[in-house]
Parts: sequence; structure tokens; C-alpha cells
Amino acid sequence: MPRFLAFGLRLAVLAAALDTPAIAQELPGVPSGTLPPALRNPYEEGVPKAVAPEPPQILVIPIPLHREPPRLVLVPDIRLSSGYSDNLFITPDIFGFRPVSDGLVSLSPRLRALFRLSRDWGVVGDYTLSYTQFFSHGNSLQNGGTLFLGYRPTVAAHAEFGLRGGTAQVSEFSASNFDEGHLFLSGSIPLTPFAGFAGSASVGLRDFPDRTRAESRALAIGIGPIVLPVPGSTTTVEKGQEDVVTNVAGGLSFVYARTGVAHAAYDYTDNDSDIRELRYQSHRVSMAGVNQWTTWLSTQLGYSVSFRRFVHAASDVSSVERRDTIQDLTAGVSFAPRYFADLRFARSGAIRIDYDWLLDRSNLSSGEFHRNFISVALEIGFLPLTAEQIGRRLFPGLYGMPASRSTSSSGSS
Repeated sequence: MPRFLAFGLRLAVLAAALDTPAIAQELPGVPSGTLPPALRNPYEEGVPKAVAPEPPQILVIPIPLHREPPRLVLVPDIRLSSGYSDNLFITPDIFGFRPVSDGLVSLSPRLRALFRLSRDWGVVGDYTLSYTQFFSHGNSLQNGGTLFLGYRPTVAAHAEFGLRGGTAQVSEFSASNFDEGHLFLSGSIPLTPFAGFAGSASVGLRDFPDRTRAESRALAIGIGPIVLPVPGSTTTVEKGQEDVVTNVAGGLSFVYARTGVAHAAYDYTDNDSDIRELRYQSHRVSMAGVNQWTTWLSTQLGYSVSFRRFVHAASDVSSVERRDTIQDLTAGVSFAPRYFADLRFARSGAIRIDYDWLLDRSNLSSGEFHRNFISVALEIGFLPLTAEQIGRRLFPGLYGMPASRSTSSSGSS
């Protein structure tokens, strides 16, 4: 492998963005058991992997090579998955929709990019397009993107400031259609060789343009304290929902074994909606563990519990605020057969099996829900591309490459 390409592979870590783009809870066919912001590394995919057992190494004496690192690196990926959910269009609010079960197939290409400004600074971009086809309930199209300025003097210490957002269009459940954008600030510092701390804060706007709500008012006529009811009522229908979402999170990660990493985090969310009944504050505690058992097998187990308080929501008991307790359990297994490593165009490949169990208990009976979601996915990470590689393919003449046969033959004649 060319040395500059090997360097590009190391830079690929810097070209990753948040493992989970901004996701509304109401999105169909998406596991809700994503890690809180403090546990997500903006330069790596998902939870940082544990150190796998290393095979015997052959001593290689490196030869210094004075080559300027590439300024631009592109990292393409693709994910193909199939799954089943018994509560597809999950809406844990006050809408009262009935659970819908269905199978689904999803295709998600992804492109990440790093533009190196200096040794420690860079601009990182991430874009994911996800198309989901449900077996009996139409389809959905989701877009997610992240763009941030990153400072990373070491692998473990880094800071980021940027913007992330996304959109979704669901053919048979317009209440899930949304547009959102968030400003975020995050960072991570090592505490010891075996532990580290990470934190993040974000604020943004989430808009559900196709949600409607109706409000009925009784008619009355009178002056002062003398009021007489009039038969009939007026109904006002308003369309759209806008939420201002603020999140603050902090978490610890530590190595508890040679092949195991554990994580614990807390995050607070304030959802200030223009629909009074949907305004809430949430406190969540999350735990996750990752084990890299061999070079081709890893597992992940996570659990979180959230306490949500709806300040203005009416409950079954008069004058009592609605309170929800949401439990989320996730388990995943990843297989990375050697076959993927032998592919010339791939840097990584894995088959993932994930299960997500979600349960909400509320003092408002109509607010309770549960969901089981299982999926099987094929994930392929392609070799990164540098600007020089792209230029040689598109403009070979500018890089001194030999002319094509047709050009040479015409010149000789």
C-alpha cells in the first residue's frame, strides 16, 4: 500500500463525524438506544472500541518519508440493513397514535470529509442519506449532516464547534416529517491513561411542519359577571410544531479490561415547544460497555433511564403534572470476517445484529408505550480518497501521467 494512502487511513479517523446525526424520537425504523452526546466521539464511529488482542508482530524498521500530509481526505461508507419493529412510528407524546408493526429495508450511503488546516486544526464534514422501504407502510427518506471545526492536539484530547441538522419525509406518517438544526460545542480530555472525560452542549430548532392540532372553545355572551352560554362552539385548527431543544451532557469512559471499555453519562434536555402539552424537561442516565473479544468479534450492551416531566400536560388525575420514566436497553454483536479485510476497495467491513427494547411508564395512561426493534446490517467502509488521488483520475495530464494509447498513436502518425 502506498505510504501516503496508509497515512490517509490514519487520517480517516479524523474524517468521521457524530455516529448518530440529529434524530427526532418520532423517526420510524430508527433504534432509540443511541448514546447520549457525551459518549459520542466526533472523530470515530460510535463507542470507542476496546483494544483487541494483538497477534504476534513482525519487526519492521520504518524508513523516514518526508511527505506533506494530504489536506483533503474523503471517506465513503455504505450500510444496508433489514429489520422489524412492533411500534414503527413511535410518538411518545400526547398524540395517541396506535402502534404499527412492520418490517423494513434501509440503504444508507455516507460520505465524510476532512480538510486539514494545520497539524492540530481541521474542518470535518459528514453527510448521510438514508432511504427506508417499509413492507406495508410506504417509505421514508432521511438526510443528516454535520459540519464542525475541530482542534485535536492528541488522539484523546479534542474540542469541536459546529452545526448538525437533518430532515425526514415519511410517506404514510406525515406527523414524523421534520427539519432541524443545532449548534453544538463538545470536547474530551484524558484523566488517566485508562480514563477520560467528555462533555457537550447544544441548542437548536426542530420543526414538524405537518403536525396539526385543534382547539375547541365554547361560546358565551354577557357583560361582566353575567355570562350566558350559547349553543355551539368554535374550533381552531393550527398546523405546525416548533421546538427549541437544549441539551447539556457529560460522561466518563474507562478501560476495565484489556478488551473492554465502559462508559457512564448524564444528560439534561429541555424541549420548549410551541404546543404547551409537549414542553418537557428530561434527565437521563446512560451506561454502555464494549468488548472486543477477538479481531473479528465485538459486542456492545447499553442501558439508559430517562425521567421526563411535562410541565403543562394534563394527566389522568386533575392538577397533577405528567411524568414519564423511559427505559431503553440495547444489545449488539458485530462480526468482521477476514474476507472484508481482503477486499481491495474496503478498509473495513462488518455484519451487525442489534436489538433495542424501549418502555415508557407514565402517570398518563395514554402516554405509555413500548417498542421492540431488531435489525441485521452489512456495513462496508471504503478506502479513503485524497485530493491527489482524485486529481490523478480526473486530470491525469496535470500529474505527468502517460498519455492514453489513442493519443500516442495519433501523435506518431
